[in-house]
Amino acid sequence: MRPALTALLIAAAFATPSYAQAPTEPLRLLVPLYSYPGVDDPGAFGRVAAGSALVPVTVIVNPCSGPIDPTVPHPPNTCDNVDYAQHLLSIDTLRSGDPTLRILGYVATGRLMGGEVDAQRVRDAIDVYAAHYDLDGIFFDEAATTADRAADYRALCRYAKDEGEFDEVVLNPGTAFHPDYLAGGDCDAAVALEDYLDGQEGWATYALPPELRGFPPHRLGVLLHDAFGEGAMLAALDSAATRGFGLVYVTDDTHIAPDSNEWNELADYWTAEVNHLAAINATVSAEGPPTVTPRLRLSVAPNPASGPLAVSVQAAAGTTARIEVRDALGRHVLLLYEGLLHADETRFVLETASLSPGPYVIRLATPAGETATRIVVTN
Repeated sequence: MRPALTALLIAAAFATPSYAQAPTEPLRLLVPLYSYPGVDDPGAFGRVAAGSALVPVTVIVNPCSGPIDPTVPHPPNTCDNVDYAQHLLSIDTLRSGDPTLRILGYVATGRLMGGEVDAQRVRDAIDVYAAHYDLDGIFFDEAATTADRAADYRALCRYAKDEGEFDEVVLNPGTAFHPDYLAGGDCDAAVALEDYLDGQEGWATYALPPELRGFPPHRLGVLLHDAFGEGAMLAALDSAATRGFGLVYVTDDTHIAPDSNEWNELADYWTAEVNHLAAINATVSAEGPPTVTPRLRLSVAPNPASGPLAVSVQAAAGTTARIEVRDALGRHVLLLYEGLLHADETRFVLETASLSPGPYVIRLATPAGETATRIVVTN
């Protein structure tokens, strides 16, 4: 490398970022860590956990193009023979970092080209993650982009939250998508661009499509790979911060053979990326919106119920809450409460006599996040 170029990159790595327009929210690293523990990048999970103490981090884990069900015999020589126990250890390693670190489970959706067959496969994967993994949410890869599929994906996001009791769902169409996918808040965020740093979309001149510019940054993500050199990463982070993205990750991992997987190793410049993102976030007003969705608490008793049902909500006093009952298909049945919570724990009574026997979901929604629990009415 020429001395002048070396000096330029060193200066860029340690300079305080400057922006044509300062970011309005703290940025969060959205890291697809499709690394098989002990095979691809043995120390990756520990380094991510350490980084999460400095900047907000969401990690996507991918045991085997989706979850490994420990109750089903796993075919030999699949996914480099990684077993369920190894992934539990890797998740435990991530949990050892800052408690605000978020972990999402990967689910390939195939753009739902197979219709209900694909949708059921996705629901099955959500069920396995919910039963056997300590996760915060779900990452739907290969998401569709056209308006006619938006309702299907919103239904899957609701399923992940209502049935899986996950806090967060992120879509990955990887390119521009119809804004209806993020309507209503069922799906929390979407990756609007996944590409090579110098790929077809042309990051150097990239701008969000007009139809997506109304969303706040924490609902839009960008993933850039084959970004060789620390200077390229620093510049990409700076520009992402000013282009409306709140979820970002830049890596020098590559699709080039023999590895051919741009997400199975952590970026070589991971520490520099964390430090630079921390510097960017330091320029954001402390009054900016939070990017971490805290867990809420929703409990019911008795369950099953044949009479009055006690519903207990734990959330910060002063929080605005909406508590509704939905049927097994996700349709609204009744509104239990909507308004301010005046204490950290609030109790309500649901009279189940007006409900037909069967399963229902009680859903709690606040500005900080959502949670749900399933009940069975036996009147």
